[in-house]
Amino acid sequence: MGFKQDLPNHIEYKQLNLPFFIPANIKIPDYPDKVSEKVCPFKRMLRAGYSNSQLELLNASSFTDLQSKGRLGKFITLLTNPSVVKSLLTFKSKKFIKSPVVVWLLKPLIGNSLFICNEQDWAGKRKSLEMSLRRIPWSVLIDKCNDSADLVFQHFCSQPHNRVTANAIAQFYSADSVARVLTGHSIGAISGFDEIMKVFHSYESNILRCAFLANLGFPKLILGYFFKFKANAVRSWVEKLVLNSTLYSNANQQPTILDVLWHRESNPVIPSVPLDVLDTSNDIMLSGFSTTASAVASMLYLLSLYSDEQQLVRNEVRSFTTGLPRSLEEHELSSAIYSMAFVAEVLRLYPPVSFIQRIATSHNQFVESIFEEGSLILVSPWAIHRHYKFWERPNHFCPQRWLDSNGSVAQKISDAQYLPFGKGHRGCPGEKLANTILLVILTRIVQKFEIKRVTHAKVAWKSQLSLRSSKPISLLIRKI
Repeated sequence: MGFKQDLPNHIEYKQLNLPFFIPANIKIPDYPDKVSEKVCPFKRMLRAGYSNSQLELLNASSFTDLQSKGRLGKFITLLTNPSVVKSLLTFKSKKFIKSPVVVWLLKPLIGNSLFICNEQDWAGKRKSLEMSLRRIPWSVLIDKCNDSADLVFQHFCSQPHNRVTANAIAQFYSADSVARVLTGHSIGAISGFDEIMKVFHSYESNILRCAFLANLGFPKLILGYFFKFKANAVRSWVEKLVLNSTLYSNANQQPTILDVLWHRESNPVIPSVPLDVLDTSNDIMLSGFSTTASAVASMLYLLSLYSDEQQLVRNEVRSFTTGLPRSLEEHELSSAIYSMAFVAEVLRLYPPVSFIQRIATSHNQFVESIFEEGSLILVSPWAIHRHYKFWERPNHFCPQRWLDSNGSVAQKISDAQYLPFGKGHRGCPGEKLANTILLVILTRIVQKFEIKRVTHAKVAWKSQLSLRSSKPISLLIRKI
């Protein structure tokens, strides 16, 4: 179903064919962290140096593409028109490539892996990864995510009343889920997780500054000292996790992505892990963890704000389990339509990747836009997901917008109005895994706990490798 542009402010919930009761008079809650309605000059964002990716400076009330000259005389363009965005992201050409600065920053961390590749290299590596992911059954993904959720509850929610942060839960659960799917082991199999996460966050902060300085012409050889040692430390930790993975002991053991990448199903005795497998493993672990942790933290934040929406998800889960505290099975998760709508709305308001970058390799006209050679092109899902032209009440949290009159969840959005996983041949190949991780933690946590905010101050957001809150979001979790 495509998104209905004439979506009314109030949906007739009595018409929805859901497996649980939704009150017909429920109110769509106000969304608290509104984008400023003032038109902010694009140059202010450039002068800010992207140090915090000043999201509040994005003009959400206009759909005009913005272009400005940077300090080195090169054009920087913020694309917001969905038709142009769709064409750019699905266009297979060497005219628009990943930024060489981004490649330089990430290579110490993930080597020559999928995320930093262009065109032909990208196509080959993506096909290999997609085939590997398809060979992992959804039931296996669900089992591993449920195991991670149980471990989270043991770590953070052992007391009747427990004060925790959304960031801590999201970080631990996301890293553990991805590690289990990748290697079959929990992150607890390797010590030093908390310490390496501090190093990783320091690396994130440093590369943003280094990216800005590199674009201004500062020598990369000098700038590299500010982040390469941290990148190497993080990479070494992930490699230990990969190398710690045990070989198949029997044919009934659940497969992992590493098994498929390493071809261990057919040859369980392989002496060492190839470099390209280590690179891909680092890519999956770090990019999967970073973006998923961002989405989980946002989801917990929204659960804490909207008790009515939290209760609706809880009612749906209970309709499957008849009140028993158990995890949902594969067929039940695929039928949890309100929970899926909740996840879709979280990703709309808080897309984990707030900016997608491309570099024009030559002077050319593309669709409706003209790009100078070397100009930086930015696509912002954050801005596009909040535009009034394509979203009814775009700054409001409303999972109901994803449901049609038959109670089905929208599976497809026309053009490029919805980009949490990118678009086209360069879209995220881990979309299914990310959605599974989010859906499992949502249904598991509302079943066992009630989540509330400790304070109601507005949350400021910034974009590094992924979107995150400037300060930890404190939550109060009470066992039900």
